[in-house]
Amino acid sequence: MTIHTPSRSITIRSCLLSLTLLQLGGIAYAQDAKQPYEYMRGEHIVPCPDDENETCVYHRLIVENASTNTLECYGQISFDGLDRDKMSSRKHHMVIEPNSRKAVVSDAAQVAVRATTHSVDCKIRKPLDDSKLTPKCKPTLTSKPTSIDYSAESRQAGQEGPVLLEFTLSDKEGAPTEIAVVGSSLWPVLDDAAKKYVAQSSGFTDCKKGRFRMPLTFRLQQ
Repeated sequence: MTIHTPSRSITIRSCLLSLTLLQLGGIAYAQDAKQPYEYMRGEHIVPCPDDENETCVYHRLIVENASTNTLECYGQISFDGLDRDKMSSRKHHMVIEPNSRKAVVSDAAQVAVRATTHSVDCKIRKPLDDSKLTPKCKPTLTSKPTSIDYSAESRQAGQEGPVLLEFTLSDKEGAPTEIAVVGSSLWPVLDDAAKKYVAQSSGFTDCKKGRFRMPLTFRLQQ
């Protein structure tokens, strides 16, 4: 029997679109956490994601988080035309974990369409409350679901990110209880899927009752 411990991070991957080579554009600074970001316009013309007979370039707002803080970032790009979804602007948000680099906004548009304005605002996530955890207790998960609900709609919308959960185990084998999201992905549907995953697991602890954390990550394959 394989024993799984809640300290292991679980990553769920799915392919959404191919990335193009990028070149550095302007550099600006976020207002809240003073986090720098890069605007990047695709260096190569590629087939549009919704119609391979047409050509597009990708526009991205990249945050490189070189700190030990977790950032919650919100970005927006406005265009002088329409993107592939017939929108003149694109908004998106993402959790940027410590020492990682992510595209907060990624959007495709025809070659003639140019970005007119862009911005990224980040805030530092508040420290977690460790007072309810039981570090002297050892958790053991004896079973877990074979898959997690990462819907096509969420993938198509570019929803990804880490979810940190807390749950309680007793010394009697059974499903975790008091499951709570303590570190949101900023996407409620992903948070709910992560909670469901933990709820369908089974395990026990060597204490009468213990409180533990489990990280799960929804990630679009790149």
